[in-house]
Amino acid sequence: MFSKNTLKVIEFFARHRTEKFNINQLARTLKISPGSSHTILKELEENTIVRYEKWGNQLFYQLNLEDKKARKLVELVLIIDKEQREKGAFRDLEKIDADCIVVFDKLQKSTLALIIAEKILHEKIKAKLPANVDPIILTLDDAKEKLRSKEKTIVQLLESGIVLEGENIVVEVMAGVQ
Repeated sequence: MFSKNTLKVIEFFARHRTEKFNINQLARTLKISPGSSHTILKELEENTIVRYEKWGNQLFYQLNLEDKKARKLVELVLIIDKEQREKGAFRDLEKIDADCIVVFDKLQKSTLALIIAEKILHEKIKAKLPANVDPIILTLDDAKEKLRSKEKTIVQLLESGIVLEGENIVVEVMAGVQ
């Protein structure tokens, strides 16, 4: 199994899908030593979970979501994150018939929710949502396009939100941006 810091690195990369980071940036951001950052990245690279690009004399890393192990690890990390942060506050949303639900609950009076579902279900989903939910309902292709174009709200939801359902869909959206 992976160490706590390794899981932090994987989650960080998953949440910052559109960016690449060098060893020192990662260490500083996650408050781990550069040595630990280097060791973790080398282990992940050897297992094809991350890949790097060389710019000058620096290596910049990102998740390799073409790799099946990396995709499954991100799903696992998102599940662990949900269990640690959710606290049952969104149980009523889990009853919605959607492929994926990501919530961001740092708003004053409402919860922002990214809901990915087939177009045919959008109206049915809207009708079932609690009044305090401000939804963004998209198809899978629309979600990929909005992330690809770095739409601020979608990026923020995927970087900071809690994935209630559909970790595999979130990974698929992220992989579609590579």
